[in-house]
Amino acid sequence: MARTGGESSLDAIIKRGRTSGLDAVVLSRALSGLGKIFALTVGTDGTIFGCTSCAIYTIAKDGGFLGHLAGSHTEMGYKDGRGTDARFNQPCGIAVDLDGSLLVADTFNHRLRRVSANGRVSTVA
Repeated sequence: MARTGGESSLDAIIKRGRTSGLDAVVLSRALSGLGKIFALTVGTDGTIFGCTSCAIYTIAKDGGFLGHLAGSHTEMGYKDGRGTDARFNQPCGIAVDLDGSLLVADTFNHRLRRVSANGRVSTVA
C-alpha cells in the first residue's frame, strides 16, 4: 500500500473521514484477497476503488467487497474495452473525475485511462 508522509493511503483515507467511519480492519479484510493494492480513492457515494497490478476493484463504504470493475485478475497489458476485456499494466494512481468516472494512471503503459461506472475503459491520453 502506498505511503504518504509516513502513513499508508488506507490510513490517510480513513483520517480524512471519506469512508463514513469505516474501520481500517474491515477495509483491510475486504482488500486482503486482492494482493498488493497500488492506489485507493473514494467516490462521492463512499464507494472505495482500489487498483492492483492489472485490475480495478470496488469496495462498499461498509467494507463489503463489491467486485471487479475492470481489467484482468492476472494478465497485464494494454487494451480498451469493457470490464474484464480491458487490460492495465501497473495502474499506480486513481482518482474520481467530476462526472463520477475514474481516472487511472496506467503507469507502465504510459497512459491516462478512464473507467466509466459500467466498467468501460477508454484511453484519455
